Amino acid sequence: MLVKSVVFVALLVLFPGFTWHAVAAERVVLATLEWPPYTGESLPDGGAASAVVREAFRAMGYELELRFYPWNRVLHEARENPEIAGYFPEYPENWRREGFLKSRSIGTSPLGLASRAEVAINWRSLDDLARYTLGTVAGYANTLEFDAMAARGRLTTDASNSDTLNLRKVLAGRVDAAVVDANVFDHLRKVDPVLRAARDELAFNDRLLGINELVVCFPDTEVGARMLRILDQGLPAVDQAAIYRRHFSQ
Repeated sequence: MLVKSVVFVALLVLFPGFTWHAVAAERVVLATLEWPPYTGESLPDGGAASAVVREAFRAMGYELELRFYPWNRVLHEARENPEIAGYFPEYPENWRREGFLKSRSIGTSPLGLASRAEVAINWRSLDDLARYTLGTVAGYANTLEFDAMAARGRLTTDASNSDTLNLRKVLAGRVDAAVVDANVFDHLRKVDPVLRAARDELAFNDRLLGINELVVCFPDTEVGARMLRILDQGLPAVDQAAIYRRHFSQ
C-alpha cells in the first residue's frame, strides 16, 4: 500500500491531471462481430458502437477489450468463456436471450430494404412484401413482425452469411431485395470492391422496416449485474450522436 501511495503522489507531481483511475483501470472484455461501421476489428476504436461502449466504460475507470467472432459464436462465447463479460450489439426488441441482462441504448439501427435501382419495391405493410424474395443474414434478428412472418412462411427469405453477400445477390438478381441496416449499406458500397463498382445500381428503400435500438448484454449473474450498472452509469457521459457522426463520415 505504501508503494502504491508513493507512486500515486509521484504521478500527481509529474502529471497534475493524472488520476488514480489511470493506474488502477480495470479491463472489461466484450464479444462482438464484424458489422461495420458499428463494429469492426480494423475500424478506428473498433467501430462507432464500440466507441460509445469504450467511452462509457472509460468514464467509469475501465478499459475495453474487444474480441471479434462470427455472430453465431458471439453468444456462445458470452455464455461459456469466463474471460468475456458480455456481448453486443443486440436488438432489445428481439432480445430473447435467457440468462442475460441488457443495457441502456448505445445507438440505433435503421433497418430497411436494398434493391437494384431500377426495381421498385412498393409496399405499405409487410403483407405487400410477400411477392418478393428477400435476402437476410443467417442468425441476425430483424424486426419482431418481420421475423414472425418469415417463420410462418408468409415472407419468402433467402439467408446468406453476410450483408455483403446479400447485396451481391441483389446485384446478380438472385433476390429482389436485401434486409440491411442503412448505415451498413452505405459503408459496404464504399469499401467492398464489387459493390463500390456498382454503387449506382443499388438503392435503399425510403420506407424502413423499423429502427432498432442497440444494447450490450451481460450474463444475469452478480458480476454481470455489476458490469451492467457500471456501463449504464457511464453512458450518460458519452455524446453518442457526435461519435456516430464522426465514424459514419469516415
